[in-house]
Amino acid sequence: MFIYGLYSGQLVLYVGKTKSTLKRRAIQHRSKYNDTSSKYIPPYIDWEIRLIEECEESNGALKEQYWFDTLKPLYNRCRPYQTRRETRMKYQQTEARKEAQRRYAQTETYKESQKKYKEKIKTFKNASLRLCPAMI
Repeated sequence: MFIYGLYSGQLVLYVGKTKSTLKRRAIQHRSKYNDTSSKYIPPYIDWEIRLIEECEESNGALKEQYWFDTLKPLYNRCRPYQTRRETRMKYQQTEARKEAQRRYAQTETYKESQKKYKEKIKTFKNASLRLCPAMI
């Protein structure tokens, strides 16, 4: 397994891992079908792929995390590796946020804001129909 970086000069744009060759991985990053966060690297930035470390597949995720933390790449959107504890905490925070949203949706403040919003939309639609009767 290879840990690699996408570099623009000395600037680290992205850190990743792959089992395939670096040449093939670079082609995948440049592809329009790329679904990693490297797709956010602007097309006008010229970058090259460089090998950071070769490692065993069994500890590839940990190595990738180490280099992610060390090099602090600009375009990685997610942490490459999370412990079970981190994943559990993230899930608990998500559930707590959902519960807070449910409670807020029951408040009078929320209901009032929804009424105002619906009135605003209704007014906008009526004004649009008066301006452009052909759209009816």
